[in-house]
Amino acid sequence: MNNNASFMLDYLRYATEMERYKYVWEKSLNTISAQMSTQVNNLKNQQMSMERLQASYNSINQDVAMERQDYAKKVEADRKNSTHGGIWGTFYIKYFIGMGIIGAIVLLILILTGKTSIFPDFPTIFMAALPAFLGVVCVVVAISLLYRKRFKKGRDHLNSSYWTKEVDARKGRCLDDISSCKMQITQINAKIEYLQRNRSVIQKNLREVNEKLTDLYSMNVLPAKYRNLACVATLYDYLNTGRCTVIQGHGGIYDTFEYECRLNMIVTTLQDISSKLDTVISNQYTLYNELKIANSHLSQINKTLSNIETSNKAIAANTAATAVATQQIAAVAQYEAWRSRFS
Repeated sequence: MNNNASFMLDYLRYATEMERYKYVWEKSLNTISAQMSTQVNNLKNQQMSMERLQASYNSINQDVAMERQDYAKKVEADRKNSTHGGIWGTFYIKYFIGMGIIGAIVLLILILTGKTSIFPDFPTIFMAALPAFLGVVCVVVAISLLYRKRFKKGRDHLNSSYWTKEVDARKGRCLDDISSCKMQITQINAKIEYLQRNRSVIQKNLREVNEKLTDLYSMNVLPAKYRNLACVATLYDYLNTGRCTVIQGHGGIYDTFEYECRLNMIVTTLQDISSKLDTVISNQYTLYNELKIANSHLSQINKTLSNIETSNKAIAANTAATAVATQQIAAVAQYEAWRSRFS
């Protein structure tokens, strides 16, 4: 069988097809793993947000009570200032009242004793200082009245229903945030469930195609170094296009492959394809075509995996992977029918 071109053509065709499905499922699995990681991180972040919101909700009464207590201290300070004019006002009121009393007593004594001539300028000085004294008193009284007004306003606010309403308003906003967070968590869990379900399906399909490839390669027809998509597709191309008509020896598929590989006319690994796409298109048509089909499948699968938002969309997204799996089932059935001839 190793030198039978017809057998080898079928063999390489099935190997190419199975390697393509393997490529699709492996890439899809990588995409799902990345999506899973993202959604799990999103879930952790939302759960942490939920914990913070619950803690904030539970502390609202205490927070508002502390704010009311701080406000009460401010109101009490205004009350004291309105009563005494504050430390500044108290000192100067006492000072000027005291000086005024003393000055009035001295003036009265001087007038009664008729000795005003001893201090001829005293009345003039006293009358000149009186407006300044009265001005300071007016300022202190104004400050006291301002504090009294602030105190009355603060006292009314302290005893108003504002604080109860503030508690209710904060709780309402917090409950809205909690509800939104719960919705986000529900959606994320739905996405994770969908991804897990699809990952299981893809892993199942990948196992099945790997089993068929293992069975195919166990026939020991193809050397191990050629058991990948780039190599089997290229070898198939040689036979299918008629470039090669024999397997072994000079001009055979292996000899041609090695010759073109040395001349860098072909790529032997998928990692090199993106940088040598022109080479692949020109010299490895089957490989290019297989990758085109595979990438089309991947594009559909990845698109639906990336755009899941609700369970309804998730159900529709299954059809992309299901379509590929259905094609694989048909390909496997054909392979098994062919393989049974050589059991």
